[in-house]
Amino acid sequence: MAWDDQLVSRITDRLAGDAELRREVARELRAHLEDSAREFRQAGLGEQEAADQAAKALGDPRELSEELWRANRGRMRFRAVVRWAASLALLPAAIAVIVGLALSFHGLNVTSAVFSEDGLPKGVGRNLTEEQLYVLRGDPKATTAELRAKSIADRWPDNPVYFGNYFAFAQLGFHEDGKPRPDRLDDLLALADQGERVDPDNAFYNVLKAALMCEVSSTVEDDTSLTHEVMDRTGKVTTRPFRKITVTDPAMFNRGLEEFRRGLAKPLFTDRTLEMMDLRLAMLGTPRQLADIVATTAMEVSVLLPSLGELRGLAKAVTAYAIDQAARGDQSAVELACSVELMADRMGASSKALIELLVAQATRQTALAGLEQVGKKLGDDALAEDAFARRREQEEFTRDLLRKRRAIDSWQLPHAGMLWSVLMPSLPGYAVNFEPLRTMESLTVLHVALLELLATLVVLAGIFGLAALWGMLRRADRPILLFVGWRRIGRIVLLSIVLPLALYGPYAAWQVFEPRAYGLNYSLDRVLVELAMLLCAVTALLLGMSYRAIRQRCLEIGVEAPPPITPRKRRLTLSAAGLVALACAIFIIYWWAGPSPSIGPFALFGVELPVQYTPGLVLAGVVLAMGALWVLRELIALLRSRLPEFRRTFFRSAMPILCSAIIVVGLAVGALLSLGETSAGRRATGLGAMSFSAEIDRSDYRLLRERFAAWGQEAQDRAASQPAE
Repeated sequence: MAWDDQLVSRITDRLAGDAELRREVARELRAHLEDSAREFRQAGLGEQEAADQAAKALGDPRELSEELWRANRGRMRFRAVVRWAASLALLPAAIAVIVGLALSFHGLNVTSAVFSEDGLPKGVGRNLTEEQLYVLRGDPKATTAELRAKSIADRWPDNPVYFGNYFAFAQLGFHEDGKPRPDRLDDLLALADQGERVDPDNAFYNVLKAALMCEVSSTVEDDTSLTHEVMDRTGKVTTRPFRKITVTDPAMFNRGLEEFRRGLAKPLFTDRTLEMMDLRLAMLGTPRQLADIVATTAMEVSVLLPSLGELRGLAKAVTAYAIDQAARGDQSAVELACSVELMADRMGASSKALIELLVAQATRQTALAGLEQVGKKLGDDALAEDAFARRREQEEFTRDLLRKRRAIDSWQLPHAGMLWSVLMPSLPGYAVNFEPLRTMESLTVLHVALLELLATLVVLAGIFGLAALWGMLRRADRPILLFVGWRRIGRIVLLSIVLPLALYGPYAAWQVFEPRAYGLNYSLDRVLVELAMLLCAVTALLLGMSYRAIRQRCLEIGVEAPPPITPRKRRLTLSAAGLVALACAIFIIYWWAGPSPSIGPFALFGVELPVQYTPGLVLAGVVLAMGALWVLRELIALLRSRLPEFRRTFFRSAMPILCSAIIVVGLAVGALLSLGETSAGRRATGLGAMSFSAEIDRSDYRLLRERFAAWGQEAQDRAASQPAE
C-alpha cells in the first residue's frame, strides 16, 4: 500500500462503520494530499520530501481521525438507520404494496367474483348486520343450498319472499332423470300448503300444486295426427303437433284441476324468487369494482326459476285434456282452455325477467291453439275463429315487435366492452350506456398491467438481493450499499417512470373516458401491445439509469467500475429493439387507421379469440420476450464482469432503488386507478348497469308485457259478459 493510502486509512479508521462515507472521505483526503505534494514539488522539493511535507501539513492523523468521527457520527447513525431500512424493510414493503394492491383490487381478487357454496360472492359482509348476512347466506352450519334457504324461511316464517325462495330450491328434487318422483309429491304439496298460508293472496302455490298433481297423474306426448299452424318471428308459417294426454290417476288429476281453478281467482301470481334476488342485491349495495359487477351479475344468472317448467307442463296438460274433453262433447273444455290463457296473461303481465315473459308467450300460444281446437271439436266455429285470430294477432305483434328496431347496430359493438358484447341480450330497442362498464374494464386492464410491472421489478429486486447475499457469503468483505444522491434518484424517477407514464397517461385517459371510446372487445390487441411496450420501456429505463447512477457513484468514492455502456456495444440489441418498436408503431398506426373486423375464432390456450386479436397478441408476446431477453443478457454480462466489487455493489445498491420505485408507483398510480374504477362503478346504474331483471323494462319487450295486461283484461271482460250472453 502506498504511503498516502496508509495515512488515509489511519485517518479514516473510525469511519469504518460506514464504508461509503469512509471511501468518500478517503478520496477527498487523497486528492488533498496529491494537490499539496504537487505544490511542494513545484517549490523545488524532491518526490519523497514533498510527500513528507504534504503529510506533515495535513496535521496529526489521530486528531484528524477524531475530528472526522465527531463531525460525521450523527450522519453515520442516520445513514446506518437508512441502510438498515434499505436492506431489510424496503423489499418486504414493496412486496406488501403489491399484495395490498392485489387484495384491495377486486379485479384481480378472483374469490370476489367466484361463487361460494352458498351461491353468493365471497367477501360479502362489509357493513352488513347479522340479520342481513343471514338473509344473504342462511345458516352457516347448513350443508346444502336448500337447507340454507330453509333456514332463512324458518327464521322469518311469515315472510312470503323468504318462503318463496326456499320453495324454489325444494322443487329441484322433484325430478330424477327428467321424470317426476311421486314419492316426493306429498312433501312438496305440504310445502305448497304452507306457502299458501304464508302468502294467501298468491295464486302461485295453488297453480304449482295443480302442476305437480297433474304431472304425476298423467302423461302428455305429441299427437302427430292432429296439427296446427304457427307463425315464427320472421313470419314463416310452420306446422306443429298438438298434445294428447293419458290420465293415469283421475282422482289426483281432478284435484289438480280444482287447485288450478282456485288459484286463478286470487289477485297475485308470483313465485317471489326474483324479489329475493332484488332484496339481496339491495343489501350488497352499489358495486365498487368490476369484480363486484361480475359477482352480482352471476348472482342474477344463478337465480332458480324451476316453476317455469312446471307451469309450461301444466299448460300443455290442461290444454290437451280440454281437447280430449271437447272431443267427448264436454262444454267445460272451453273453460279449461280459457283458464290456461288467463294463467298465461297473468304470467306475462307480472313478468320481471325476460324468460318469464317468453314462457308466458309460449303458454298463451298453446292455450289459444288448444282453444281453437276445442271450438272445432265442439262445432263452435265462432270460438275457433276467434281463438285463431287472437293467436295470429299475438304472433304478428311479436313479429312486428322484433322487426321494429334492431337489437343493436354493428357499429355500436366495438364500443360495448367485453361484458356487454358477451352478455348483452339481442332484444329490440334495448337501451344501454356502455361507458361505465367499459371504463371499469379498461381500468382493470391498466391495473393488471401495473401489477405486472411491479411484480417484474420486485422479482428483479429479489434477484439482486440474492446475488448480493451470495457474494457476501462467498467473501469476507461486504458489498457497499451506495446512496447515489437525491438528484440522481429524482432524475431516475422522473425520466424512467414519471415521463413514460405522463406520456401514456393522457393517451390512455382519452381512449378510456372518451364517449365513443373502443371497448376491449375490439381494442384488446392494441392495448396489450401498448402496455407491453410501456412495461419494457419503464423496466429498461429504470435499470439502465440505475446502473449509470451507481457506476458514477462508484467512481466518486474510488470503486473501480467498468467503462460506460455505449450504443456501439449494444448495437445488435438496439437494432432488434428498434425493429420491434417500429413494428409496434406500424401496428398501432394501422389499427387506428381502420381496425379490421373479426373474421373468425382463434384458439389461444383453449380460449377462442377473434382473429383480429392474433397479430396484436403475437406482437405483445414478442415485445415481452425481447424485454426478458435484454434483462437476462445484462444480468449475464454483470455476472461475468471482472470487477467483483462493482458487481456486488451494484446488486446491493440497485435493490433499494427498485423497491422505492415499486412503493411510490404502486401507491400513487394504484390509488388513481382504484379511484377511477370506483367512480365508474358509481356510474354503473340505470342504463349503465348490467341487470337481467331489467331486460324487459329496457327493451321493446315492455310493450309485449303491456299487451299481456291488455289481453288479460280482455279475457276478464269476456268471462264477465259470458253469462249475459
